[in-house]
Amino acid sequence: MADFTTPNPCTATFIHLFKPNDQGKYELTLLFDKNDAGQMEDVKAIAGQIAATIKAGCTEEIGYNPKTGKSFIPFAGCDPNNEAWVRTLQTPLKDADAYVLSRGKNAGRTRAEVTPEFAGKFYMVVKTSKNLAQEKGPDGMSFLRDLSTGADLDRRTLYPGALVRPVLWFRPYVTEQNDMGIQAVLQALVKTGDGTPLIDMEDRDPLAAFNLPRPGAEAAGADAGRSMLGAIMNGSV
Repeated sequence: MADFTTPNPCTATFIHLFKPNDQGKYELTLLFDKNDAGQMEDVKAIAGQIAATIKAGCTEEIGYNPKTGKSFIPFAGCDPNNEAWVRTLQTPLKDADAYVLSRGKNAGRTRAEVTPEFAGKFYMVVKTSKNLAQEKGPDGMSFLRDLSTGADLDRRTLYPGALVRPVLWFRPYVTEQNDMGIQAVLQALVKTGDGTPLIDMEDRDPLAAFNLPRPGAEAAGADAGRSMLGAIMNGSV
């Protein structure tokens, strides 16, 4: 499947892009406000991407087995028009007001009940095995970037509540336990603006008490080439 980027900014939260988890993955959560017409258009577009990936996964060799090094049809023999089967798939886009957690101490509660800032929103967890803060694009800059300054993003500038546009790739997967689903893979991320912080920013900076000066960020002047990230940065997407 081709890379996809949301036409409109959404909100970033639960940001874990600078240190991998125990499985070696980096991830963050994207929030889409139901009262924002542009963001709801993006939700529909994402749902379309997921549906297209499910359909392709039933007939095309778009799965990859790292043990054999071969491609395969991940959902071979399955019917994308079978709604009962489709509902068994794990998909990344969820309605926080309706999605009920099934594990842990919060089992039986909706995502919005557990995390109040998710109320009235769709949310999507996106993951990557790459350290995008260290990966470099055609212009030599990282794949986590600030649109207004061109500077690389860090823990301070990419905070819960920041407005972002992600570059995503949707892929089907099948686990060894035969669980099936669609994963949203993060390819790059551009911060488009400063949203309302979802936490106290002073709590994120252990050096805040020292009142240290902040280094200035230089604007990026390099051509981003043909990458999707570059297209976002120069406003052509």
